[in-house]
Order: sequence, then C-alpha cells, then structure tokens
Amino acid sequence: MEINREPLRNALNEVEALLLDYFARTNAQEGQPQLDMDWHAFLRIEENGKLMLMTAREDVELRGFAVYVFYPHLHHAHSIWAMCDILAVDPDHRGKGIATAIVQAAMTRFKVMGIDQIVHGFRTVYDTTPLFEKLGFTCIEHIYRKAL
Repeated sequence: MEINREPLRNALNEVEALLLDYFARTNAQEGQPQLDMDWHAFLRIEENGKLMLMTAREDVELRGFAVYVFYPHLHHAHSIWAMCDILAVDPDHRGKGIATAIVQAAMTRFKVMGIDQIVHGFRTVYDTTPLFEKLGFTCIEHIYRKAL
C-alpha cells in the first residue's frame, strides 16, 4: 500500500467514485441530507494552497483517501490547524489499517509544513471505535446538529 499526497484535480474522478460507493454501501448517509459535493469549492481551496489530498493506493487502485483543509485558527492566532473534511476507505478494504496509515502519513507531512494541530471528527452512526484515540488524539468537543 502506498500513501501519497496527490493533487485533488488529478484524482477527482476516482475520489468521487470511491466516496459515492462508500456512502452507498455504508451507513455514512444515515441521518444526513443527500450527498452533493461542491468539488469546485474544494478545487478553489486547493488552488489557494489550503487543501491536501492523501491517497492510499494498492498498485494503482485507490483504496482510501483523506481531504484536509488548513487554516489559521481564529481563537489561537499563532496556530495553524488542519481539519479533516473527508476520510473514506473502500468498504471492501476496511479493517486493514488503511485509514490509520493515511492519518499517520498526513501527520508526518503536517509537522514538516509547520501545521501544529490536526482535527478529526467521526459520525456517531458508525459501528466502530474511532481510530483517533489510538493515534493519540484527544476528544475536545462534541458537535450537535438539528435539521430545520
């Protein structure tokens, strides 16, 4: 398995296909509005140097990916944060350490880039223990949502 940073614009079709399949075959869509990605916004963020796509490939096949957005935190003026917007692994390849490898590779890159905080969330509908605590993350807040 190779974990690499790739331009989103180069891998967009594969990323979208994996994400749609992931949402169709897992409970990721449960309780959510219909998935309707604004890929143009993601590409604009990437053009501004504020987005990183990490991919996991076996041979040339995409097995998983993460999309991170970086920003100076508004409450901590001298701190650059990376927030994971999407972390998805092909449902046929889950449980093989792919997500762990992606997050670890991202953390290594972020240290070199001068990013000092990384934020991951996970949906409560998943029937799995989040990997983040295993990787040294601390739960810092809970987020609530209500459809109006």
